[in-house]
Amino acid sequence: MLLDRLALGALLLPLVCAEAMPTLTLHDQAVLTGTRYRLVDVGTLACNEQPDCIALGALFLGTAPRPGTTVRMSKTQLQAQLRQLGLPAAGRLAWAGADAVAITAKAQSVPAEQLASTASAALIQALGADGLEIMVTTPVAPLLAPDGVVSLRARPVLLAPRSAMKVDVDVFIDGRFYRAVAVPLAIALRRPVLVARHGLSAGAKLDCADFVAEERDIAKLATPAQVADCQRSMRLRHSMRQGEVLDLARLAPMPAVRQGDRVTVSVQQGGIVIETSAVALADGEIGKTIQIRPGQASAAIPARVIAAGKLTLMETP
Repeated sequence: MLLDRLALGALLLPLVCAEAMPTLTLHDQAVLTGTRYRLVDVGTLACNEQPDCIALGALFLGTAPRPGTTVRMSKTQLQAQLRQLGLPAAGRLAWAGADAVAITAKAQSVPAEQLASTASAALIQALGADGLEIMVTTPVAPLLAPDGVVSLRARPVLLAPRSAMKVDVDVFIDGRFYRAVAVPLAIALRRPVLVARHGLSAGAKLDCADFVAEERDIAKLATPAQVADCQRSMRLRHSMRQGEVLDLARLAPMPAVRQGDRVTVSVQQGGIVIETSAVALADGEIGKTIQIRPGQASAAIPARVIAAGKLTLMETP
């Protein structure tokens, strides 16, 4: 009698153990609705112990494939992923169903108009709306994205205005970054600038009488235009033709001393300071050493510029 009971127990033990093991019935196809997938997305779990099913079902196995593509995961690959995760219940998991699952992601289309609108708003914020015209010359294709709540954020526009601009728009799905899209835009930015009334020579002092204010498209300029102040103490670095726009590249600070200026030169001997006049032989900023010719002397000597029109003699060895 005892032997019969032992034999029956031996027969039933594998069945009891099998029932206690959680089982995953692998699907042959899985369509995902998020950006990542879990074990329950690729198969059906059956467990005697509910905590096992909860723990196994919550496991994230990977990132969903890009919309429009399919990733095939074999049972062997999934088993290897579960072993790497190290969850105890995963080691007791029994497998049934398909040998592999074809994983695709449910997709949605982000309209091109929405991408262009987000990029245009970033340009308006960076450049201001006054005088700004934005055109979509190269149509942007609609973006195929995973299913979920879409949010768009344009990256800051840090470049000076140009006729052809590019704004990067970051796409987020359910708050997670998905990808960036470059949106090309053409712009015109009409602003008041200073235009030369007539030809001007390099080195000429900046004078408002030499310029007239006009409205021009500054996005077409090679360098940012010097828009407002023509009364600054500046000089022209390069010559200008009539009708040319004054830009920053053409301007240089006015030197404290200009070539040909009659300047005051001082020299200290003991406690006495002696001053004399001289002619500057070069332009010089404050702190710069230039050559001068004192009085009726024929030889040039070095002196350091200390203020507008004033220099001090350099000590000689």
